[in-house]
Amino acid sequence: MEPTLPSLGLTKFLPPAAESVTTSLGDASITSYRGTVRHFLTYLGAQHPSGATLPVVWTPAIVWKPDGPAITWKIHKLDTKEFPYGFVTGANDFGQLAGAAFNDAGHYVAALWNPLKGGKSWEMIQLPDSEAWPDVAIAGDINEKGEIVGDVLSLDWANGYSSLWQPADPLRRTYKLTLLPNLWGLPQGDTAEGINDLGDIVGGSWNADYNFVAVRWSTKDPTFVEPLGFPGDSSLAFKVNDQRIATGLYSGGTCAHRCVAAVQIR
Repeated sequence: MEPTLPSLGLTKFLPPAAESVTTSLGDASITSYRGTVRHFLTYLGAQHPSGATLPVVWTPAIVWKPDGPAITWKIHKLDTKEFPYGFVTGANDFGQLAGAAFNDAGHYVAALWNPLKGGKSWEMIQLPDSEAWPDVAIAGDINEKGEIVGDVLSLDWANGYSSLWQPADPLRRTYKLTLLPNLWGLPQGDTAEGINDLGDIVGGSWNADYNFVAVRWSTKDPTFVEPLGFPGDSSLAFKVNDQRIATGLYSGGTCAHRCVAAVQIR
């Protein structure tokens, strides 16, 4: 039986994503959602009528009914400090959540929500931004080591770098930022989308021919970057698993629109 998840009474959720969980949300005003379940932890970004988002997380509890045990869900709005909006983009099995908080001026801060004792509340930690690009920082995927990838960008989102945040203390409360290289050495809005537990990072970068191509980086060598070898003229990698299989999209060549690609990293 599909679970029914409570809502904040808002109009809708973010559009479904590749990792979306199929479920009934039980609120007629909710049209779609985005979320991922990681060891009984579900995170979503709920959406205001204005189009701005709130980060939320659902936690489960087992209740006993006449026909046996059942799971019920409670929704929690995550803290965004002085920022009115936010969203969650990644989670790990420790209950850490990665994403961003932002305001009406377009200022984004990369955010990490660490679970507090009991796993029923989370503390927001603002990840460091770049001195060169202080206006927009967005955290994306997070692995089991607490390593986070995302982007730091200019206010107009035209320039910036793919980014890596790594824990600087055992409790994962402080982090250090590394700006990742790209294929042609200029800050032109590259993006880091996924990271596995081995330290492989995937995303996309502009090359010298002005094509956006899927690339990989490595936490073991922050100066390393190379194309993943997706087919087509343009491509972008979204995820990489611990078997080092990277997946994403490409277009051009034999693909008229957008096609799915997967490569084995060697």
